[in-house]
Parts: sequence; structure tokens; C-alpha cells
Amino acid sequence: MENCSEISGVIVVGASIMGSSTASQLAKSGKQTLLFEQFDFLPHRGCSHGESRTTPLHLWHSISGVPRTDQNSSARWPPLQARKRTWAASPAALNALKEWIQSKFGDFIDSSGPVLRQSCMYSMTPDEDFVIDFLVGEFGKDVVVGGGFSGHGFKMAPVIGRILADLAIDMHTKDVELKHLSIERFEGNSEGNPEDFGH
Repeated sequence: MENCSEISGVIVVGASIMGSSTASQLAKSGKQTLLFEQFDFLPHRGCSHGESRTTPLHLWHSISGVPRTDQNSSARWPPLQARKRTWAASPAALNALKEWIQSKFGDFIDSSGPVLRQSCMYSMTPDEDFVIDFLVGEFGKDVVVGGGFSGHGFKMAPVIGRILADLAIDMHTKDVELKHLSIERFEGNSEGNPEDFGH
């Protein structure tokens, strides 16, 4: 709470990788932590888990759903454009998968059609940078928000969890500048941060 000298407990909403990492950091710091999740354990719509995310890399191109047989083939795949994704498996992709299964497993597996079709949730900001900030407004610094982690967030979970926990407990981070990740970057500019890679 913004006006409290000591925070004894924190509620984390969302038990995916970022929420779980944040809850873990809060608990390690001695805070009572309550973690809420709207779905069952490992739901298929999770950004970082579920059946659509746990297929081995050597078998699937994890985003497009098209099978590939080796990790070194990534140079042959066109770059992913998540905003243009249809979220449905194309007939061509399903046919390619069917042919691949038939070529590898023959009659041991029924390759006539998929047993289950799923797409994972994919949440990104327009500029593809995370949002890590206070909700502000009527909430002041009582609510910390983290989001937009799809595509490149999973590997950052331990540090993001630490940052979100620091914000919840201390209302600031230790040695991390978050201006680039603020909600305010979208005020008057719906695209957010410019794509400037030092060119």
C-alpha cells in the first residue's frame, strides 16, 4: 500500500510463468503471498505452457505448427509475424503434418487427422516490449502490472519475477531502469517505443 510503512502480504493474479516467478520471489522475501489463476493447472491457453508449448522443438516449429526435423533448419523458415497469424492451422500445414507422421511412424499411428487442435495464447504490446509498471490512477502504487511477455519473455521469468516483487514490496526496483517498459509510453503514441537498434 502506498501509505503503509510495511507490506505483509501480496496477491498475485495469474499463475503462468511470470506470476509464479513473482510469487516465488515474494515468498522468498518473507511476504505472505496468495497466487490466483483462472484456469486449471497448465491450461492449453497459457502463454508459456500447455500442450501447444510442450511439444519437442525437434518435432515442431513451435509457433507456426509446421513440423521440422532438425534444429538447424530455422534459417529456412520465414520470420514469424505474430500480428498476422491466423490462429488456425491451415489445411496445408495439417496435410504436411499428416504426411510427416505417416513417413515416420507408418501404420503404428493413425495419421488420418489430428486428435486435438490447440493454439496458445500470445500476448504482446504493439512495440513488442514488456509492460512493467504501476497501474497508478486511483490505485496509486498499490497495483503492479506486468504483461506482453509472449515471444521472448519466458527466459526472463526469474529476473521479471524479482523486478515485479521489488515493485510490490519496495515500490521501486534495485538497479533496473523501467522507463522503457512503462505504461505511459503509449500515451499519445499507440505504437509505443520506436524500433531503434542503434542504426
